Amino acid sequence: MVTLWGTWEEHYIKGTLPPEWQSWGDCRNWSIENNYLIEYGYIGEFSQQGCLKAMPGYKSEGEAAAERIAYLQENNTLAELKEIAANRGLDIEKSRTKKEIAAIIADGV
Repeated sequence: MVTLWGTWEEHYIKGTLPPEWQSWGDCRNWSIENNYLIEYGYIGEFSQQGCLKAMPGYKSEGEAAAERIAYLQENNTLAELKEIAANRGLDIEKSRTKKEIAAIIADGV
């Protein structure tokens, strides 16, 4: 049976651990904080990003940003988006459409 400890130890011995996981405690804490289970495996390298990619429901930054933009567009009027941007101190002077303003707000999240 594969365990997180066993996987970490294997990479420790090989010298292929990422800098953020040089200690077992750091790897273990990250795993707990992110609800990661070794059963998910990892994609690419044994690293935070490789483990995240293997988790159910993982979305790349691009996919997550597109979802935020779509959500903002669908659930707010143009006036509401302008108000949100103003409250966050975002510069939307050159933006005219809901999509443009939603993208600026999503980038500021």
